[in-house]
Amino acid sequence: LLQMITTMRPHSLALNKLVKKYETFATSKELPPSVIDKELVEARKKERVAGVLGLTSVIKAFPYSLPYPSSVVCLARKSTESGSIGFDSKRAIEDFLRTHHDSWETDKLLFSPEELEFIERSPPTAGYA
Repeated sequence: LLQMITTMRPHSLALNKLVKKYETFATSKELPPSVIDKELVEARKKERVAGVLGLTSVIKAFPYSLPYPSSVVCLARKSTESGSIGFDSKRAIEDFLRTHHDSWETDKLLFSPEELEFIERSPPTAGYA
Protein backbone atom coordinates (compact mmCIF):
# COMPACT_ATOMS: atom_id res chain seq x y z
CA LEU A 1 0.00 0.00 0.00
CA LEU A 2 2.79 2.40 0.90
CA GLN A 3 4.47 1.85 -2.46
CA MET A 4 1.21 2.47 -4.28
CA ILE A 5 0.56 5.71 -2.39
CA THR A 6 4.09 7.03 -3.02
CA THR A 7 3.36 6.89 -6.76
CA MET A 8 0.35 9.17 -6.34
CA ARG A 9 0.53 12.95 -6.38
CA PRO A 10 -0.54 14.66 -3.15
CA HIS A 11 -4.08 16.01 -3.46
CA SER A 12 -4.82 14.00 -6.59
CA LEU A 13 -8.45 12.95 -6.86
CA ALA A 14 -7.59 9.28 -6.33
CA LEU A 15 -5.49 9.94 -3.24
CA ASN A 16 -8.06 12.33 -1.79
CA LYS A 17 -10.72 9.62 -2.11
CA LEU A 18 -8.40 7.06 -0.53
CA VAL A 19 -7.60 9.33 2.43
CA LYS A 20 -11.30 10.05 3.03
CA LYS A 21 -12.05 6.32 2.90
CA TYR A 22 -9.32 5.50 5.43
CA GLU A 23 -10.39 8.34 7.73
CA THR A 24 -13.97 7.03 7.61
CA PHE A 25 -12.82 3.50 8.37
CA ALA A 26 -10.54 4.60 11.21
CA THR A 27 -13.17 6.75 12.87
CA SER A 28 -16.01 4.24 12.65
CA LYS A 29 -17.41 3.39 16.06
CA GLU A 30 -16.44 0.17 17.75
CA LEU A 31 -19.48 -2.04 18.18
CA PRO A 32 -20.43 -2.86 21.77
CA PRO A 33 -19.89 -6.41 23.07
CA SER A 34 -23.66 -6.82 23.33
CA VAL A 35 -24.00 -7.02 19.53
CA ILE A 36 -25.04 -10.56 18.75
CA ASP A 37 -23.65 -10.73 15.21
CA LYS A 38 -20.00 -11.52 15.98
CA GLU A 39 -19.11 -11.50 12.27
CA LEU A 40 -20.29 -7.89 12.10
CA VAL A 41 -18.21 -7.00 15.17
CA GLU A 42 -15.12 -8.61 13.63
CA ALA A 43 -15.71 -6.94 10.26
CA ARG A 44 -15.97 -3.52 11.94
CA LYS A 45 -12.75 -4.15 13.87
CA LYS A 46 -10.93 -5.09 10.66
CA GLU A 47 -12.30 -1.98 8.98
CA ARG A 48 -11.01 0.23 11.81
CA VAL A 49 -7.57 -1.42 11.68
CA ALA A 50 -7.48 -1.02 7.89
CA GLY A 51 -8.26 2.68 8.30
CA VAL A 52 -5.40 3.18 10.75
CA LEU A 53 -2.95 1.25 8.58
CA GLY A 54 -4.08 3.15 5.50
CA LEU A 55 -3.60 6.53 7.19
CA THR A 56 -0.22 5.40 8.45
CA SER A 57 0.78 4.62 4.87
CA VAL A 58 -0.42 8.04 3.72
CA ILE A 59 1.70 9.79 6.34
CA LYS A 60 4.75 7.62 5.60
CA ALA A 61 4.40 8.21 1.86
CA PHE A 62 5.13 11.91 2.38
CA PRO A 63 7.65 11.90 5.26
CA TYR A 64 8.89 15.46 4.87
CA SER A 65 5.71 17.20 3.77
CA LEU A 66 2.22 17.44 5.18
CA PRO A 67 -0.41 17.12 2.45
CA TYR A 68 -3.04 15.58 4.75
CA PRO A 69 -2.99 17.11 8.27
CA SER A 70 -6.37 15.54 8.99
CA SER A 71 -4.79 12.09 8.74
CA VAL A 72 -2.29 12.99 11.45
CA VAL A 73 -5.07 14.27 13.69
CA CYS A 74 -7.15 11.15 13.11
CA LEU A 75 -4.25 8.91 14.13
CA ALA A 76 -3.43 11.06 17.15
CA ARG A 77 -7.02 10.65 18.35
CA LYS A 78 -6.75 6.88 17.88
CA SER A 79 -3.44 6.67 19.77
CA THR A 80 -5.14 6.33 23.15
CA GLU A 81 -7.06 3.20 22.15
CA SER A 82 -5.93 -0.21 23.27
CA GLY A 83 -4.70 -2.98 21.03
CA SER A 84 -3.22 -2.71 17.58
CA ILE A 85 -5.21 0.41 16.69
CA GLY A 86 -3.65 2.42 19.52
CA PHE A 87 -0.20 0.91 19.09
CA ASP A 88 -0.04 1.47 15.33
CA SER A 89 -1.41 5.00 15.72
CA LYS A 90 1.18 5.86 18.39
CA ARG A 91 3.99 4.51 16.24
CA ALA A 92 2.79 6.52 13.24
CA ILE A 93 2.62 9.72 15.29
CA GLU A 94 6.10 9.11 16.69
CA ASP A 95 7.47 8.62 13.16
CA PHE A 96 5.62 11.70 11.96
CA LEU A 97 7.03 13.87 14.76
CA ARG A 98 10.52 12.51 14.15
CA THR A 99 10.46 13.24 10.40
CA HIS A 100 8.89 16.66 10.93
CA HIS A 101 11.14 17.72 13.81
CA ASP A 102 13.10 20.25 11.75
CA SER A 103 10.00 21.84 10.22
CA TRP A 104 7.67 21.48 13.21
CA GLU A 105 7.47 25.21 13.99
CA THR A 106 5.98 25.76 10.53
CA ASP A 107 4.03 22.50 10.27
CA LYS A 108 2.21 22.98 13.54
CA LEU A 109 0.54 26.10 12.15
CA LEU A 110 -1.63 23.76 10.06
CA PHE A 111 -3.35 22.44 13.20
CA SER A 112 -5.81 23.98 15.64
CA PRO A 113 -4.77 24.22 19.31
CA GLU A 114 -7.01 21.24 20.14
CA GLU A 115 -5.49 19.15 17.33
CA LEU A 116 -1.97 20.08 18.45
CA GLU A 117 -2.77 18.90 21.94
CA PHE A 118 -3.80 15.46 20.62
CA ILE A 119 -0.67 15.20 18.49
CA GLU A 120 1.83 16.41 21.08
CA ARG A 121 0.27 14.35 23.90
CA SER A 122 0.07 11.14 21.94
CA PRO A 123 1.41 8.54 24.37
CA PRO A 124 4.76 7.02 23.37
CA THR A 125 5.02 3.38 22.41
CA ALA A 126 7.10 1.11 24.57
CA GLY A 127 10.68 1.13 23.42
CA TYR A 128 12.89 -1.89 23.12
CA ALA A 129 16.36 -1.70 24.56
